Amino acid sequence: MRLFPKGFRKGLIVGGVLAAIWWVFSDRRRRESLIDGVMERTEAIPFPGTRMYGLLAEQLMGGIYRAVAQDVLSEAESGVLLEIGGGPGHLALELGRRARNLQITMMDLSGDMVQMAESRIHNAGLGQQVKVVLGDAKDVPFPDSSFDYVLSLGSLHHWKAPDLVLNEIYRVLKPGGKAWIYDIRREMSEGDLELVRQKVPSLLRPFFELGMVGSWRASFTEGQIRDLVSSSPFSQAEIRPLVVAIMGVNVPGLTKILLQKGG
Repeated sequence: MRLFPKGFRKGLIVGGVLAAIWWVFSDRRRRESLIDGVMERTEAIPFPGTRMYGLLAEQLMGGIYRAVAQDVLSEAESGVLLEIGGGPGHLALELGRRARNLQITMMDLSGDMVQMAESRIHNAGLGQQVKVVLGDAKDVPFPDSSFDYVLSLGSLHHWKAPDLVLNEIYRVLKPGGKAWIYDIRREMSEGDLELVRQKVPSLLRPFFELGMVGSWRASFTEGQIRDLVSSSPFSQAEIRPLVVAIMGVNVPGLTKILLQKGG
């Protein structure tokens, strides 16, 4: 004879997790303390955060993936591209579907993210075009001058040694090659963030706060980016805002950094 009905323990655990999330994110000081701590310490998203990120990324970031893919493919319809920090593979998949002559290698520091991306790309029938590898942006596992293009979305503020990553991007680019680095725009106003927040379903608000708002708080200003690039092998960059749709709201949500290796 069962003491509790079937599924009671699972429901109790889920309810407890949701209650803990609500307790943290219902108070601004607790919320910001947690967000700042996570952003300071995390370079690769740990399990089980990877699974939650994979489930929610398309819903919260679909418009961002589409905007970045369109921007990159205006110059890179064919060739060989490396994506650094590709996560669950949504952007690599978007690129592969739109540009079938572009060979893509997606790299991530998390083994769990790599598994998710491999599964997603295989199920989409793009396994021959899009390869997925495990690797660290500070020590890219490819020879010099391997790629025509390098791309990164949403990783810059996670890099613990961005100077080393820029050195590696420069190294693996072919002469004349281009790199696009996109990150949440620090200059985006709190008013724009609030417009987006109002469109996020209440159950997803904690993940929006931790992901989008946390990234915004941790991201680099344009001035900081220029200082970083000026001391890199690239020495200079084109930096500008990119308007993207987040939850159906168009905002200047990304900073686009365009780098080129001399020929």
